[in-house]
Amino acid sequence: MSVQTSYTTSHSAAYAGMIADLQPHDIVSKVCETAAGIAFGVVVSPGTSDNEAIIGGDATGIGITVRDLAREGAASTAATAYARYETMGVMRKGYMWVVIANTGTPGQNLFYTDATGLISQGTASTGETQLTGCTLESTVSTNGDLGLIRVDL
Repeated sequence: MSVQTSYTTSHSAAYAGMIADLQPHDIVSKVCETAAGIAFGVVVSPGTSDNEAIIGGDATGIGITVRDLAREGAASTAATAYARYETMGVMRKGYMWVVIANTGTPGQNLFYTDATGLISQGTASTGETQLTGCTLESTVSTNGDLGLIRVDL
């Protein structure tokens, strides 16, 4: 019989796509239309039908994918994404933890990269879309760290 001989003394405070609190939020269900799947905590846009969504999208973001424990680690894969044709939760309003591509401080505006749906703080440029109504709510001191954001799409 095996025995656990080591323990983690701390764990992450949050994970990408994790809902931050129990305050009112607006989450809808969409079917993943992107062939390669869609990661947790990225922006999605309308797909070919009303109930489908694709990753990123040019100026059409409708929400951010919510982490789903049923998919995470499915069959011991440690998956952190929805597969094509899976139903995914998409947050339109509320607070969520996401990976922020660059550093930032609370109150800064957010944008996403059209091709990937990845979120950054600042002002959008070519190939990016501003997330009007969304703001960074925590300090992100290293590129690619988690940040708490207010979602209002």
